[in-house]
Amino acid sequence: MNWETTKLYRAKIGGIIYKDVQFPILYNGSPMFTIARCVENGALGLSFPIFNEKCEHIGDVENNKINFTNTDDYICLDGLSRQSLSEKGSELFF
Repeated sequence: MNWETTKLYRAKIGGIIYKDVQFPILYNGSPMFTIARCVENGALGLSFPIFNEKCEHIGDVENNKINFTNTDDYICLDGLSRQSLSEKGSELFF
């Protein structure tokens, strides 16, 4: 799929409506996530880094897909319309 970033977005994320903004949430002057629109079907794609409780980078979400390399400690579960990344042995599988 082809993803296109635009300058202004209108989206509802986590119950908050963002209208005509390029970066809905900034942290230390950098966007916490980026938003893109799928050219083929108009879907909204979020991209952001994933950190563990020790603030170590463990993966990324790129246009709504989880990408990670540490399969020894984490597991990615795919559902019909969702993905979840859980620490192995945590019993927190959604």
